[in-house]
Amino acid sequence: MGAVKTTLRYTAALCCASLLWLAACGQRDAARLVAPGTYAGPRATGGTLDLRGVDLSRAIPLDGEWLFYPHVLLSPQHLDTAPAPATIRVPKLWNRQTIQDRRFGAHGYGTYRLDLLIDQPHETHYLRLSEISTAFRAYVNEALILSGGVVADSAQTTVPQWVTATRRFIPQGQRVTLLIQVANFHHARGGLRDELLLSRKPGLLAGMQTRRNLTWFVFGALLVMGIYHLGLVTVRTREQSTLWFGLVSILMALRATLTGQPALIHATSVAMWEVLMTLEYFSMYAGFTLFFLYTTALFPREVHPRVLRIMMVLGTVSAALTLVAPARIFTATLYGFHLVVVTGSAYLIYVALSALRAGRGGASIYTAGMVILWLTVVNDVLYNLGAIRTGYIADAGLLVFLFFQSLVLATRFAANVRRIEELLAERNRLEGLTFRDGLTGISNRRHFDITLAKEWTRTQRHSQPLSVIMADIDDFKAYNDNYGHLLGDQALRQVAQTLHQGLHRSSDFVARYGGEEFAVILPSTTGDGAARIAEAMRAAIEQLRITHGYSSASPVLTVSFGVATTVPHRDCTSDTLMAAADQALYRAKQACRNCVM
Repeated sequence: MGAVKTTLRYTAALCCASLLWLAACGQRDAARLVAPGTYAGPRATGGTLDLRGVDLSRAIPLDGEWLFYPHVLLSPQHLDTAPAPATIRVPKLWNRQTIQDRRFGAHGYGTYRLDLLIDQPHETHYLRLSEISTAFRAYVNEALILSGGVVADSAQTTVPQWVTATRRFIPQGQRVTLLIQVANFHHARGGLRDELLLSRKPGLLAGMQTRRNLTWFVFGALLVMGIYHLGLVTVRTREQSTLWFGLVSILMALRATLTGQPALIHATSVAMWEVLMTLEYFSMYAGFTLFFLYTTALFPREVHPRVLRIMMVLGTVSAALTLVAPARIFTATLYGFHLVVVTGSAYLIYVALSALRAGRGGASIYTAGMVILWLTVVNDVLYNLGAIRTGYIADAGLLVFLFFQSLVLATRFAANVRRIEELLAERNRLEGLTFRDGLTGISNRRHFDITLAKEWTRTQRHSQPLSVIMADIDDFKAYNDNYGHLLGDQALRQVAQTLHQGLHRSSDFVARYGGEEFAVILPSTTGDGAARIAEAMRAAIEQLRITHGYSSASPVLTVSFGVATTVPHRDCTSDTLMAAADQALYRAKQACRNCVM
């Protein structure tokens, strides 16, 4: 129940974010968020659109029945001698329409014409044209106001170019003739696929700039997320989900610059146009394939292997086709891939719900985001089919989805880092137990041997002196036998702490060497310096005034010290130094005890 509530909260949050995004991207007439056939405003009939009495302060779509001159590139100067026109539906691809009792193919050329009747001439009007497939020239009366690519009557001379722009014009009378020459030989779809908008307010200009700014924002955000997560892969090479996530973000950032209204990159030649179309379709096909791999990396138990293989084959084949075939061929695969994307996305929602029921980490956010993304994908498919007029918003939906998914990955990464820190702390604790003497709390013999070997190598490399002090409590067996092991252990701890406090450099080292023996390592210390430190330690222990009535040296507990120093070189080893320190300790024991030798 808790997981369901969490999912609902995330869904609500993502819905709000998506609605805010659409509102910001909008400045679109609310009536155009439905199928074109349900638009209730004025519509063109017989090539004429009567806008007299219509409020042009808002954008009005120039939908309806236009005149069409197939296989004729008609200029405004030759309207009087033009052949008899046919009628054609706008907005709608011409290869989905029957013109003069014949099915018009995807490739060809022709001229669209619409006569507008307005009641406020001599005022500035704004006309927006978008996604005319794939080269065009647009005239208002006899003035050329916008063109895209090079319009011609053959594939060899036509240069395609996607253009979305708003142009202002001032009509000189109540009748305005809009003439658009269109040619397409390089794409699987041709004609006026998107609506044209007319307004007396400059909001169309501001709306396009807002859309362009938002497209740059989507591009930048996706690119940054992609680079960041690919960078994480270099640190954690086993995180496949991070790799797929980064690649999907990069591909979708690329696609954001090539689609939308307006696109951020325009072609200036046929070759460049082919390259941009290849990049657009490849990023879409490969991005969907990698997205499937990303979901599989997140929830491997929920994705069926057979479904994964099918999607991999379809996506890989589609992406490969864009690299070897011209745009007029691989653009024809889009409608089939629409079905793959919609059904595949629906399956991923099923996977997400299964992961949610199984209590997988991050499933709540993924499920909510996937629902929103699926809705935006369906929107784009319907818009591409001409069923609705909302525009492309899947990039925005993907951005919202990837943003929340980046939080999931960041949370997982942070949890892994915390786990690593805990493991390191545990390792250090275990190492401390391995290298620490359980009774006195200082280092043990094992740690001493390792440290001495390191310091021997270091001082040998720099030709510096290395000193060792061996210490042994005087008559400690008699102390233990007469005062008991409890007080004996306490005395060992006090001596160990006093020796430790007698060291003032981080490189100095003291350890319990065994029984009542202790050893000190003093790197870069001369023999005189080591002797002074040993004498200070001896005096400090004597000042503890630990009663020892059975000592032959003093009525209090005392310690004897042996000091040895050498400059390490290849002809001797650390064992030689230890043997010298042990001999010095032996002499101290034999001489008077409670002294330094």
